[in-house]
Amino acid sequence: MNYETEAEKVQQGGDWIKLGVGVHKITFLEEIPEPIKSKKVINGKEREVEQCDVIVDYNGQRKKWSLTKGETTKSLWGQLMVLGKHHKSLMGKTIDIVIKQAKDKSGEERKDYTVIQCSELLQKQQQLKNQ
Repeated sequence: MNYETEAEKVQQGGDWIKLGVGVHKITFLEEIPEPIKSKKVINGKEREVEQCDVIVDYNGQRKKWSLTKGETTKSLWGQLMVLGKHHKSLMGKTIDIVIKQAKDKSGEERKDYTVIQCSELLQKQQQLKNQ
């Protein structure tokens, strides 16, 4: 094993991205695949979740991004689906994501995702409805 190469990969996050609090720019290099079901421990309870991995460009590097299927348009998944529906494809599209630290109803820490392009699209749609 080449420890030097592997150490560099680990320091750079390997082939995966994990987004922290802040503003991020991501370009989709492929369509989001169908999610698959798996079991995951969330807040100490085993739950079934649906997830998929998509290849993106992040900071000029080809990375994998793991997405969890959400149930509302406020979820990251929901926002991406709204954009995908509008554009009929996300491949080649660049999005800006704002991530903030928040608390859920039970007081647990979580991340709050806002896809700027989705917010703008929903705002325009609402303005058209109000006319």
